[in-house]
Amino acid sequence: MKSNFNPEYFNEVRCLIGDWLRQCREEKGLTQQQLGDAMELDRATIAKIEKGKWAFSIDMLTRFCVALDVYLFLCPKDSKGTLAEDMRNRWNQNRTDN
Repeated sequence: MKSNFNPEYFNEVRCLIGDWLRQCREEKGLTQQQLGDAMELDRATIAKIEKGKWAFSIDMLTRFCVALDVYLFLCPKDSKGTLAEDMRNRWNQNRTDN
């Protein structure tokens, strides 16, 4: 079966997510170096991810969300079902514990 995935689409998605992460970082008043230190990553790696030049895993995205204290958008706030509810509850609990 031939794949219909266009590599340019993946690049576009990486750029959109990278831009979102940059905006979150700037809203927190953090430099790339400060965020990199908090995540134990090089500043250059943060820059590459923000520019969409680095393919990264869901684990890395989760690390960004934790470091930036932002809600992981893969589970929308209006999602129904026990998994979505459990994820929101755990997220909110972790935020109040810290």
